[in-house]
Parts: sequence; C-alpha cells; structure tokens
Amino acid sequence: MPQPLRLLLFEKGSLGVAIFFVLSGFVISYSLRQVKIDRAYVQNFTLRRWVRLSPPYYASMVAAIAIAARSPAQVKGEPLALPSLPSLFAHLLYLQDVLA
Repeated sequence: MPQPLRLLLFEKGSLGVAIFFVLSGFVISYSLRQVKIDRAYVQNFTLRRWVRLSPPYYASMVAAIAIAARSPAQVKGEPLALPSLPSLFAHLLYLQDVLA
C-alpha cells in the first residue's frame, strides 16, 4: 500500500471521525431548515434514530462480549476482560461516557 494512502487510512483515522461529525451536523441541520420543530417532532426524530441505531449497536456489543469470552487473545499479556455489570448497563443506556 502506498505510504500516503496508508498514512491517511490508518495513522490519521481520527481525522475521518472529525470529518464525519462535521458532515453529519451539516446534513442534519440542512434537512431541518424547512421543518417546524416542536415536541412531537423531536420525540418522533429521537424514536426513529433509536430504532435505526440500537439494533446494530446492541448486536456489536453481544459480538464483542462473545469474542472476548471465547478468545484466547491477550492484550498486553493479559486475557481479554469481560465488562462489569455496571459497565454493561451504562452501555445499554448509551451512558458509558457519563457513568464511567
């Protein structure tokens, strides 16, 4: 793989996250420019977003836990650790950064 491409894809990956958030914010605000935003709209938007994002999020959590439980892999010489119940609960509620 050419050095500039490898640098862009693997060593500067955090730049892609920042670009994603900027573009996402622009697209969401652009799509709302003609919409009357009231309580019902916000509730409907939140529910639709939760229904769209939660299944893959929860599936990836189950997959990560299953892999960690069955994997002989090690990180820094220690086996992969399973999450604690409070940590799992925080992730289920999307509050891992708040309750951590």
